[in-house]
Amino acid sequence: MIGVREFFSRLRNEIGWRKEERDLQAELADHLARAEHDNRARGLTPSEARRQARLALGGEDCAKELQRDARGLPWLSALRQDIAYAARGVRRNPGFALLAVLTLGLGMGASTAIFSVANAVLLRPLPYANPSQLVGFSYVRHRGGGTVSSPYVSLNQVEAWRSDSRTLASVGSFVFSALPVRVGDQSVVLATVFADPELMPTLGVVPMVGSNLSGTGSTHKDNSAVISHRLWSEVLHSDPHAVGRTLLVNGESYTIVGILPARFQFPRRDAAFFPEQPELLLPVANIADVWGRDSAQWIAIGRLKPGDGLAQAQVDMDALTARLSAHDPGMKGISVRLEGLQADTTRKARPALMIVLGLSVVLLLIACSNVMNLLVARSAARGREMMVRKALGATTERLVRQMLTESACLTLIAGGFGIFLAALGNRALLSLWPSFLPVTGNVGLDWRLLNFALALSLVSALAAGILPAWHCGRPQVEERQPGERATGGRSFARLQRGLMIAQVALGMALLAGAGLLVNSLGRLNAVDPGFRTAGLLGFELTMPTQPAKSQAEFRQRRLRIMGLYNTILEQMRAIPGVVSVGLITNLPPETRGGMFMGLSIVGLPPKGAQSCNFQITSEDYFSTLAVPIVAGRNFSANDNFEAPPVVIVNQAFAQRFLQGADALDRQLTASFNPGAPRRIVGVVRDMHDRGLGVPSIPTVYVPFRQFAQAYGAVVLRTNLSPDAVFPVVRRRLNQAAPVVALDHFTSIRDRIYRTLDEPRFYTTMAATCALMALVFVTLGLYGVVTFSVLRRTAEIGIRTALGASAATILRGVLWQGTVMALAGVGIGLVLALSAGQVLGQLLFAVKPNDPATLAGAAALVTLVMLAASYIPARRASRVDPLIALRHE
Repeated sequence: MIGVREFFSRLRNEIGWRKEERDLQAELADHLARAEHDNRARGLTPSEARRQARLALGGEDCAKELQRDARGLPWLSALRQDIAYAARGVRRNPGFALLAVLTLGLGMGASTAIFSVANAVLLRPLPYANPSQLVGFSYVRHRGGGTVSSPYVSLNQVEAWRSDSRTLASVGSFVFSALPVRVGDQSVVLATVFADPELMPTLGVVPMVGSNLSGTGSTHKDNSAVISHRLWSEVLHSDPHAVGRTLLVNGESYTIVGILPARFQFPRRDAAFFPEQPELLLPVANIADVWGRDSAQWIAIGRLKPGDGLAQAQVDMDALTARLSAHDPGMKGISVRLEGLQADTTRKARPALMIVLGLSVVLLLIACSNVMNLLVARSAARGREMMVRKALGATTERLVRQMLTESACLTLIAGGFGIFLAALGNRALLSLWPSFLPVTGNVGLDWRLLNFALALSLVSALAAGILPAWHCGRPQVEERQPGERATGGRSFARLQRGLMIAQVALGMALLAGAGLLVNSLGRLNAVDPGFRTAGLLGFELTMPTQPAKSQAEFRQRRLRIMGLYNTILEQMRAIPGVVSVGLITNLPPETRGGMFMGLSIVGLPPKGAQSCNFQITSEDYFSTLAVPIVAGRNFSANDNFEAPPVVIVNQAFAQRFLQGADALDRQLTASFNPGAPRRIVGVVRDMHDRGLGVPSIPTVYVPFRQFAQAYGAVVLRTNLSPDAVFPVVRRRLNQAAPVVALDHFTSIRDRIYRTLDEPRFYTTMAATCALMALVFVTLGLYGVVTFSVLRRTAEIGIRTALGASAATILRGVLWQGTVMALAGVGIGLVLALSAGQVLGQLLFAVKPNDPATLAGAAALVTLVMLAASYIPARRASRVDPLIALRHE
């Protein structure tokens, strides 16, 4: 046991080992010179004096080793020697090193790139003060033996939690919206958050300039606003005097009191419905009475008191909910669940990342297996070298350590290459990342990513090098048959074949999974949306509106909105190249939920809770989309306030509520105007207006002339490009209705394309990993068959000399590759069936055990494996027996 001082002294000697070697050489030379001088003084001849001096020293190399062990750290010196030897091996075989580094680097780069996104989404703390103390609230409703969870709670409950909870230091509430804001000479729609003054202090966010919203609770009404850094820099042009300026929001003046920090990200607990980051923060009190304080449409975030954990807070919340439920009938059957804000925010992203990480792990296993095969082939070719080193005194442990060091050097180089690829790949990965899966941190290098890459390199080094090192370190004689070259024995060949079969099996499973996803995406793309998308454009409209204080004011406001819509539609129809124009509440496909309301059909008993989607449309909407009316009539300009209330329903409505019976002239009442029954005058064909993979749901269409709202969307059919139409639309809208804001101008085909972001993401990642795996497996099989041909060159030469034809040799070598391919494909089919069950939730109109997809993947793998075997087989069939035997 050496002391600390001696350890550092020896470490210093190891660091300066070159100088130590020179000093040691000089010291030994001086010692030999002195001994030789003494021997000559005793009368010995010069040659005998030199010999006696060396005999007394006991051998120069032995003396050096003893001195090195006494002055340095033997294990560190051995490691340095192993690394130097590995570096010389890389210089001697640059092709082998390059292939190993590229193979492992690609596998590790894919894994590291995906981990960088996982790190930003799941692992990095949220950008708030003490984020571990933040919690999200959800209502959990117990229905029919199951539970339904929702992140939306009531404002009254938030006030009760704030005042009565013993474990919550503060609670902030908010609701998302989209409001028209007058900027310069035009109106734009900005994502807006109505928040109570406790929200930002709860998050621990301090504005970059100015202050947060003032007041307490949800009762303090004022017209103050906090704006985002992007709105300040891009729209207000980084005005240093922005605080104090006014904005016209929804027809009202708001004074800017603060600017949020540049890196602030709003906690989007429901990013599927509100994918944009909000630009405005307004007082929740200004809209609380309109939206309803007891309605469950508010999002709440709380901060735990220091020292209180999530479990303790949940117990306190359960007791508080039980007390509140006794006085609030609306809370019957509802419990409140608390969850860490980070876990709650990333819940939807977690399955996507786990699937993609799983794909990268399989790819890395194939890469490690491939490199392992390369190392096995290299170690087999070095069999004689290892036996000579053993004969010279090398221990088994030293040989194993040498092999592991060589594989570690290769994988560490590959790890650096993988980090470089990950830095390039994570940006591409984010470009494919579905918009509704939030990224909570910046994607880039940090200590977690570097530690992951280092750990991945070391694990890969161990995985790739352990079997070759074990084989080379075994005490064995060379298992060479009379016709075999000195490239390893049968055990090496069996090991290589086993590794190859494992590679083929994993590649087959990956390819089959990718095939299922590609098939599913193809079927999604082939779904008929139910309307003609060619030349169909759309944009959303939002106009300022305030709650009506009387029925007369309500009627006047509706008439004003109808007049604005009529003017807008007339202006759009007058645009050259526009064929038809229609109005709808939400642009298809609508993925944010829709307007669901309760209904009852006159004369029919209700079957449980009945609700459906309601849409406000113009009479030209269905003709613009080229959707036929299958029964009854379309709306007309006469279906106005003065006419009897009417609706049109879709086929899904008739099937769901009327079981296919005639829907015409039936009457229904809806929760938005329960006192006025509406007559069904038409049935329209079903559309996939909520996404290609979403079945048509029961929908009721109401004429906008009878029930107009302050927000809606316009669809245009035109033979012009969107870039040519948009400036004209913007100009005419500003002229006709300057208070109306336009947003999300796009083609309907592009909107449909974006609804497939999630399946396209999974499919692209799986297909990329499968393609890389197929390349790895192909190179691996080529190497194994080539190695086998190399071992059997003399045997092939003898067989050729004895009369074997080139075709016979070709078939024999091909059969060897075919056997490995078929064995791997068989095992891979079993793995693919298991993986298909995991992918089942991602598939559309495709079964996890789809025979055509599995058969196609098996056929592709087999054909590629045959192609990889053909080149070395063809080379073997052309072996000249005289050259082969002379070489042997």
